[in-house]
Amino acid sequence: MGEIGKVIGRASPCSFYIVSAGRPPPVFEYLTYKLNEGGKEVDVVAQVVEPVSESRILTEYTSLEAMEKIMEKGLDSPYHYALVKVLGYLDGEEIKLPRNPPEPGTSVFVADDDLLRRIYSSEKGIDVGHLLTRQGVRVAFDLNGFRRHLAVLAATGAGKSYAAGLIMEKLLERGATVVVIDPHGDYTKMGIDRDGNPVKDENGTPVFWYDRIHVFHVPGEERSYPYENVKEFTVKLKDLGLEILKELMGVRETWTRINEAIDEAYKEIGDDSGVEDLISKLDEMSKSKKEAQGAERAKSYAEKLRNYRVIGKETTSIRECLKPGTLIILDFSGVDDSILDVATRLVLEEIFNCKRRREYRYPVFLFIEEAHRITPADRKTHSSPIVRRIAREGRKFGVFLTIISQRPRSVDQDVLSMCQSFITLRIVNPEDQSAVRRSAEKMSEDLLDNLPGLNVGEAIVTGDLVRLPVIMKFSGRRSDEGGRDIDVERELEEAVDEIRREIELNPRNLPRPEEVI
Repeated sequence: MGEIGKVIGRASPCSFYIVSAGRPPPVFEYLTYKLNEGGKEVDVVAQVVEPVSESRILTEYTSLEAMEKIMEKGLDSPYHYALVKVLGYLDGEEIKLPRNPPEPGTSVFVADDDLLRRIYSSEKGIDVGHLLTRQGVRVAFDLNGFRRHLAVLAATGAGKSYAAGLIMEKLLERGATVVVIDPHGDYTKMGIDRDGNPVKDENGTPVFWYDRIHVFHVPGEERSYPYENVKEFTVKLKDLGLEILKELMGVRETWTRINEAIDEAYKEIGDDSGVEDLISKLDEMSKSKKEAQGAERAKSYAEKLRNYRVIGKETTSIRECLKPGTLIILDFSGVDDSILDVATRLVLEEIFNCKRRREYRYPVFLFIEEAHRITPADRKTHSSPIVRRIAREGRKFGVFLTIISQRPRSVDQDVLSMCQSFITLRIVNPEDQSAVRRSAEKMSEDLLDNLPGLNVGEAIVTGDLVRLPVIMKFSGRRSDEGGRDIDVERELEEAVDEIRREIELNPRNLPRPEEVI
């Protein structure tokens, strides 16, 4: 491409300014220039950080009258320049940073698409979108980049679930085993298009992994799934433990007799007991003169456990579902935080121990949605130790973690800091931006400054997934989104239609249909 400007002023190996004859290149635009490195000429790639159009005559102190006269006589001559950040150059398959600065006066060009494809595109990786400034340049994530874990962070509605679902699709296409902890049912339409049909591949046939989707849900929830492999998920009462059970019952530590009765009943019931067994034991104890006072009141509190249908006589195992090209969705929507915590712990421990004992051969890609609820920054949960252990040791055993959250500041910072790749979509909250700044070592200040200005689906990607930090647009997801926002306008239109139908069926003392909005 043609020359867009020349290097001016002070230049370093990391950044420099260019001056351009016309309008400056837009922010995020990719540029290139020639540089002699180690005795050979290389094409260095750089990116526009701050384009500037400046007038030396029309300043903030120029009056409106003076400005009009200056412009009428054509005396103003704007000055166009831009701050440019050096990204690096390709040396074989490796990206290297130059050791030398460009000389002032060096010609700078707009980088051509082929050069950018060599950096960001790859048939070996998974195609997840395109460069924000170049729709013709696809972005591929390096599969080996998942080994050191990933964080997907964004404000609500910025597109993090879309991005995570797209990554899941691409991993499944490559034969991956994917497990997602889904507290809101955001991924319960994976493999289904917006018309309710199985998504199709490039050949127009249903994707092979559609029949390999397994959903586990809370018993008694009135929810339909478009899959054949649907099972209830239960947590054994004894796996919850006394602390959680008392919390669910609403029993305080100071209620001595009630606590003593629950402790005694819990100790006497068998390992495979359920809620009704605990209640029956307390009922039996209430009829004893010695234990009646505390047991009778304890029984009334234990009866509250009937509201938690997830508590059963055994904890559901997902081990048999671990197979290549398989998606396991743990739909924990509507579950109390305490049970979500324990259920997540049990699932993660089963997966980690299975891999640690080499009982399953292939890598497991583990996605944790709403990570700030499961491994929060301000307290230790039952899940915290196993999440930290997977973050610390998972790569050795083939368990690769993806943390997803709209509140980075509320996620355990130790876990977040062990993620070597970050997909950061729009973030407006300054505290969340600070959390990203602390954890994402490769997120430079100029990239952080652009977080509030990103549109839906646009993201900054840093770390081992990509050769160079990239600002991109996610695209190409086939599956519908379970957590997609409703179309309020369309819903209200349908509500008005229903009102009209009711009026027509029962017109007495009601306005005519044409009088309705």
